[in-house]
Amino acid sequence: LLNDEILAAFRQAPPARVNVTLYGGSEQTYSALCGNAAYATVTKNILRMQAAGIHVKLNATVNPYNASDIDAIYQFGREHALSVRGTAYMYPPVRTCKQNAFKRFSPKEAAECMLKFREQYLTPEQIRSLAVSAEEVEDDCATDGGPMRCRAGRTSFWVTWDGRMLPCGMFPTEGYSLLSGAFDAAWSSVRAEVAQVVMPAECSTCGKREHCGVCAASCLAENGDTRVKPDYICEMTDWLDKIKESTAYMSDIINAIK
Repeated sequence: LLNDEILAAFRQAPPARVNVTLYGGSEQTYSALCGNAAYATVTKNILRMQAAGIHVKLNATVNPYNASDIDAIYQFGREHALSVRGTAYMYPPVRTCKQNAFKRFSPKEAAECMLKFREQYLTPEQIRSLAVSAEEVEDDCATDGGPMRCRAGRTSFWVTWDGRMLPCGMFPTEGYSLLSGAFDAAWSSVRAEVAQVVMPAECSTCGKREHCGVCAASCLAENGDTRVKPDYICEMTDWLDKIKESTAYMSDIINAIK
């Protein structure tokens, strides 16, 4: 959607950074996943922003429809000195009731793709060093869980298309209108909402808590309750460890790098 008018506005008041999701590495993938063969347009506009001096970062959310494009997405990033952040975890829909149309990887498949991402920018030794212990850790919040640990509602917020402020984009709450009130009032309300959030008690004593992607929003999206641990993410983290410890898998990584 980038046009000359928007690019001129960006030049006049440069954003600190523009994050762009690259949905694939070809027109075919864009057609299959997005219903629009927009790969050439998207990549052209990414390079236009970069040439204008705007800091661009690429996101890559991989799913069963575009998993074969991981190498191509990262190759585009390397060719143009663009950082790529990839993930294979997909939140369940939080802004639609069409659950039947939702399709994502199994936890094992998601773990395999996450490791495929790491192959793009880590050595085999670095990947191996990420292996974690399943030993429990002591925590004062073991019985009640703990507070939110991310920046949402503390140093960051999300504004929806219709002017509502949320702690983050994946919090399916009503939010607080910026159209009918002051910014300060909305921000105070978001902070107060986040202060009441309690994470799952099991996560407080899990030895893998620093290595998994669990957050309040994922608990809410997966279970409708921030206090209930998301089994999908737990399984994905377990599979990450199992695959990383596989000698055959590490041999594949080493051979691929060679």
